[in-house]
This record gives sequence, C-alpha cells and structure tokens, in this order.
Amino acid sequence: MHCVLMGVLLTASASLAAAQSWMPVGPPGGDVRALAADPTRPQRIYLGTSSSAFYRSNDGGEHWVRSNPGFPVPDCTLDDIVVGKNGAVFVGYWAIGGRGGGVARSDDGGRTFTILEGLAGQSVRALSVCPGNRQVIAAGTLTGVFLTEDGGLRFTTSRVSEPEVLSAPA
Repeated sequence: MHCVLMGVLLTASASLAAAQSWMPVGPPGGDVRALAADPTRPQRIYLGTSSSAFYRSNDGGEHWVRSNPGFPVPDCTLDDIVVGKNGAVFVGYWAIGGRGGGVARSDDGGRTFTILEGLAGQSVRALSVCPGNRQVIAAGTLTGVFLTEDGGLRFTTSRVSEPEVLSAPA
C-alpha cells in the first residue's frame, strides 16, 4: 500500500511540474518597457522595448508586427507610449548608457517616426495625454516636465516644473 501511495504522489508531482512550465510568447527584441492601446481602436496595441524595438498588434496582442524601417534611434529604451489626437503615436525614449533621448511621433501607426524638436537630448521617462484636451501632452524627463499644446508638433523648450530634489533628513 505504501509503495502504491508513493507511486501516485510521484506521478502527481511530475504532472504538476509539467503543468507549471513556461513558454516564451510575443515578439523578440528586449524586455517590454511600454504598452499602449489606441483609444479609438481598442484592438490596436503598441509595444516598446529596451532595445529600440517598436511593435504593433491589430488584433489585441495575438500577433505582433515590428515596425519597418523601425524606430529611428538605435540603442535606446522606449520607456513610454501614448496615443494622441487623430491616432498619432508618441514614444518617450532615452539613450542606453547616456543621458540623451527625446520624443518621437508617428502619424502612420508606428511605421515611421519623426523626432520632435524641443526635447532633443532629454531623457524622457514618462508621457501623458490630457484627457480633456488630447492636444496637450506632458513629457516627464530627468530635468523636469515639458508640455506641448499643439498635439505634439512642438514641445516647450522651457520646463513647466523643476525636478524635485530630495534632501537628506536633518
């Protein structure tokens, strides 16, 4: 009886171990740093990685297509993606091993990008579209927050906030 019980337990633990195996899925190209769904087309999802790879899915993430010719800045982390007015895609990025970066805009669903002026050289870590006015986009950088009020055509060249400096307790 003891041997039969041991055999059942070993068989059960072997099948549990097999059920817990993991299989990688999704697009290759570094770890995922940013995901964004298009608010006007919920099945369209954009993905950015830590190795300059930009992908789009038109079927809710079942299949992914890497943008071609690809993100125009090599060796950078695509840290945030937002979808603005009229489906424009904005990507905040920063250079790996450096302090540079900026914001890129795509008007064709992520196929091609334009690097926006005003934030060149800024390490952009966060983007946010104003829900009440999708023409207003904020970019959070290591040196403060910058705004565009024209749908991303131009970002202000002066900060609208200063970075908060943490001081040691007295």
